[in-house]
Amino acid sequence: MKKTILYLLLPFLLISCMHTAEKPINSLSVPISRYKVWKILVEIFKTYPLKTIDEQLGYIETEVIKSGNIWKPPHQKQKDFSGYSYILKINLNYTKPISSVTIRKKANIQKGFLSKKQEIASDGLEEASLIYKINRELEVQSILNKLTN
Repeated sequence: MKKTILYLLLPFLLISCMHTAEKPINSLSVPISRYKVWKILVEIFKTYPLKTIDEQLGYIETEVIKSGNIWKPPHQKQKDFSGYSYILKINLNYTKPISSVTIRKKANIQKGFLSKKQEIASDGLEEASLIYKINRELEVQSILNKLTN
């Protein structure tokens, strides 16, 4: 009896899984004002070497970060990252009343001294980690606002 019910529901479960749109791990949308989100972005990215920071455009870009100096994935052992470099680009878009943050990582690797840099795909871990940090900071700010009011 249980198997027949499972067999009858299986196609519906598969279809619902296929149509469920997953939220990208490198973006965040919150119903909070742009200025509060910007303040948190500046606080989080103050440890990164910044090339561009523009509050009016809601844009932050880092300098070229080499060899995993800022962030290293926890699952990686010490490797030679000598030719690896990347740039983070952070966009803050505001459409009333939603603020959305998107983080893109442009990673390159240079295999030899004379070879050209090749663009490689990001694993998405640093972006997901930063989005998590931003989300947690927003939650903490919300709790603090509730406590003070």
